[in-house]
Amino acid sequence: MVELHPSKGTTRRVVFTLPGTIQASSAAVVGDFLDVSWYPAGHPMTRCADGRWQLTLELEAGQAYEFRYWVNGCEWHNDDCCPQIPNPFGSHNSVFFVSEEDKHPLPVLP
Repeated sequence: MVELHPSKGTTRRVVFTLPGTIQASSAAVVGDFLDVSWYPAGHPMTRCADGRWQLTLELEAGQAYEFRYWVNGCEWHNDDCCPQIPNPFGSHNSVFFVSEEDKHPLPVLP
């Protein structure tokens, strides 16, 4: 799940949450917002007391972002709450739009 929260300037605080039902010893968010595009180590997520994995990033508003979760260092997972679009590797990426005004990520339709 992706949630947007107000932030300062032209960025928005984006909270990524991976459900605790996914069996994971590690999890990271990987996407086109990384300095090194799609580097598998991504941004490591933190396990919450209830078993969910979570990460908060500051992202520029007014842009669409593609991402996936990298679990256990060997499994790709998409976000079931976001639309999916095909990627060049024969699978799909999750995608969302960071609105400049709305608190919720807007779906990006293919």
